[in-house]
Amino acid sequence: MSNLAKIFNPPESRDLSEEEVKDCIPCQVMASFAGVVGGAYFASGMAFKGANPELNPLWWKNSIRIGGVGLIAMGIYRGGQGLFWPRR
Repeated sequence: MSNLAKIFNPPESRDLSEEEVKDCIPCQVMASFAGVVGGAYFASGMAFKGANPELNPLWWKNSIRIGGVGLIAMGIYRGGQGLFWPRR
């Protein structure tokens, strides 16, 4: 069955094995890295470097920076998930 057909006619659900749901360390590292680096980019204001100040009002810049701080927090949380506190 093709991938497109699986969208409209998905296979029956099944219970996942313990092996399939255990933590993937490379996945966790990449998610943490992407969150911290992406958040640092947005929180630093580099996303607006060279932009016309009239195109981006101050409230928009501040909301992007706050979102960047949120991404950094998500990256730190994801990096420590399973290492410092157990996953549920």
